[in-house]
Amino acid sequence: MALGLGQCTIEDCTSNYTNLALISFADTANRATQILEITWDSVYAMDADTGIYGPAIGELWPIPLNPGSDTTVFIFQNYNDTDGSLEDSDTMWLRYQTVERLLGLECGVDISFRKLEVYETTFDSAYVSDSIVTFDTEENIILYLLKQ
Repeated sequence: MALGLGQCTIEDCTSNYTNLALISFADTANRATQILEITWDSVYAMDADTGIYGPAIGELWPIPLNPGSDTTVFIFQNYNDTDGSLEDSDTMWLRYQTVERLLGLECGVDISFRKLEVYETTFDSAYVSDSIVTFDTEENIILYLLKQ
């Protein structure tokens, strides 16, 4: 009996999974209303070579998860315009499960990120709205902060 791997069953070797979790920000005082457009001078993952953003503004922020780990820590910072000193800083610790599956010999391996959770944060609070990270996800995490 010969045992072999089948051909790629996913059309064009594409996957619905991504390593970019989508976060948004909302006002702690008014949780049921619109998402805030937030400005950060610097956003980076701890132990990463470069920053993710800086400076940037937006309502929906894609942040990369590390496929070589089950955790990623993100730091969000704003600096004083006058002297450049650190004015505001928040941190979010994420935990997730990576699942690898072979799509086929020609397609290679697909990695999905599941069971996403915020296990610690210095923001007022956090809510995981979708714990599986896919291209179809409208948002994975809402971070709440007091609007100034």
